[in-house]
Amino acid sequence: DGGLGDHFGQGVRISGDTIVASAPSHNSQAGAVYVFVKIGAVWTQQNKIVSPSYNIPNGYFGYSIDLDQDEIVVGAPYANENRGEAYNFHRDNGVWTRVATFGASDTFFYGTSVSISGDYSVVGMVGAQNTDSGKAYLHERTYGTVDDWHSLGPLSITAPIGSYCGQAVSISYESIIVGCPREPVNGISSGTAYYFYHFAGNIGPGVRIVPPDAANDDYFGSSLSEKNNVLVIGANSKTINGNYGQGAAYIYYPSQYSLGPPIELIDPNGQAYDNFGFSMAVDGSQMIIGSYGKDVTPYGFRQSNRIAAPTTAGQDRGAMFTYENQYVASPTAAHVPIRGRILNASGNGIGGVVIEIRDENGHIVANGLSNPFGYYGVENIEVGNSYLVTASSKRFVFTNNPRLVSLNDELLDLDFVAESP
Repeated sequence: DGGLGDHFGQGVRISGDTIVASAPSHNSQAGAVYVFVKIGAVWTQQNKIVSPSYNIPNGYFGYSIDLDQDEIVVGAPYANENRGEAYNFHRDNGVWTRVATFGASDTFFYGTSVSISGDYSVVGMVGAQNTDSGKAYLHERTYGTVDDWHSLGPLSITAPIGSYCGQAVSISYESIIVGCPREPVNGISSGTAYYFYHFAGNIGPGVRIVPPDAANDDYFGSSLSEKNNVLVIGANSKTINGNYGQGAAYIYYPSQYSLGPPIELIDPNGQAYDNFGFSMAVDGSQMIIGSYGKDVTPYGFRQSNRIAAPTTAGQDRGAMFTYENQYVASPTAAHVPIRGRILNASGNGIGGVVIEIRDENGHIVANGLSNPFGYYGVENIEVGNSYLVTASSKRFVFTNNPRLVSLNDELLDLDFVAESP
């Protein structure tokens, strides 16, 4: 039942033998989501999912989607007079049923981005540009149930108005990532992302991610993907060698409670307005990065690690870049971990303490977070340099903090002890 201007395929996801594809402009922008299942070697449509307000135009149901086995979450950021909504659907014996509807009365464009993993989902909303910094809301399903979803509220992010926090979100087993592509850290719209550790509904403080070469109009955090402890974040408007909008992507390796320094990826043959990093997907050792503005010469379907549509050459044809293990491997042995424990005056561990590591020029090179038992670890720090390591907490003050260290080998016992209350 597709029609002109439906924008079918604006969002696509795959999980096992199930594919979902959205058409947010279907039926006068009411929107729809289509579910396909693989039977033998053939993909067959299983369902068409629509919003409760299917006959009301301009909701853009399917503007964002995500899929995890028998669970779908769908965003409709223009529903309810642009306040937005998000919907959870569950599949039972091939039938998809709406089991939850979420929205926020104090904001706009709720459902700009969505992500789901197991019993948790996260929904982003960018808010009104002149009044809101944007937010990301975490939702939880009671273990063992199908439809008992409830909101845990917004994640704690402190960013100025107009930061567009929530334009991109991702949740996995223990990680939540929220992109704020217009947060002005090292220039206007240089962008940031926030990393949260979560376990059983307990959320650690957000660790702000800023690439070391952040600059004006990078829009870092406009896209992101995380899987199997590999996180990739796009900065699709970044200027490279004078080419505005050529774009870049950054790979991080979050351990359970920390982030190491990034590896930056660019297209070595890129040009202005390629928008490398506009979209991406990662699955551990394999990764795809989209560059929708790339001008491609007619090499056919595949050339090295670049994939382009098998047609004639043309301006802004676009391309995808694939990366294998060697592109996402951890840095070499010249990098080592800094680890330790955060303790109170009685010798018990303190969780949720942010560890920040800066180089001699004051630039943040890595962040970490102590686990519920107080242990932290920040991986892949380059040896041969001096670093200032700081422990930060709203509840505690630590002795001998910050700590200046000269790193020549792995450092496994850099502990911080809180002062007695």
